[in-house]
Amino acid sequence: MRWFWAWVSPSYYAAVFIVLWKLCPISEDGGGPMATFFCANCPSPTGDEFRDHYWELIWPFAIPYFVAACLLTVLGCGIAPRLAKTPVRIGWASCGLVLLLALVVDGGSGAGLWNAGSKIFVWDDWVIYMEVKTTLYIGATTAVFAYLKEWLIGKGVGRVRPTP
Repeated sequence: MRWFWAWVSPSYYAAVFIVLWKLCPISEDGGGPMATFFCANCPSPTGDEFRDHYWELIWPFAIPYFVAACLLTVLGCGIAPRLAKTPVRIGWASCGLVLLLALVVDGGSGAGLWNAGSKIFVWDDWVIYMEVKTTLYIGATTAVFAYLKEWLIGKGVGRVRPTP
C-alpha cells in the first residue's frame, strides 16, 4: 500500500477530469461556445461551426480541463494524503488545497504573472455556487479514493505474508 496513490493517480485523474467537465462545462450562449474557466484566449467559433466540427474544435477547449485535472491530481494524490491520515481529513485537505490553488491562480492573474481568464473568486452567486460544488465534489472524490485504500488495507491487500 506504499505506492497506492501512485497506482490510482491515473484513475483519480480521469475522475477529476470528469468532475470538471460535468460541473464546469463549456457554456454556449447565442454567440458560440466558450470555456467556463482558465481560458482567456480560447477560440470562439459560432454555435453552428462548433456543432458541425465538434471533434476538431473541442480540443482547444479541453486543454484547460486537462491542465486543471493534472494540477488537482498532484494535490489530491500527492499532497493531501501527506497532510492528513484519515479518509475524511484527506478529503477536507484536498478541498483546502483546491481553494489554495484557486487563490494562487487569482493572485498570479492579479499580479500580471499570467492570464488565466476569468477570476475564480468573484462575488457572483452563480460562480460561488459552482466553485463550492466543484470543490466539494473533488474533495469527495479524494475521500472515496482514501476509503478505497483503507478498505484494501482491511482486506489484507499489500501485506507481505510469509510462505509456509
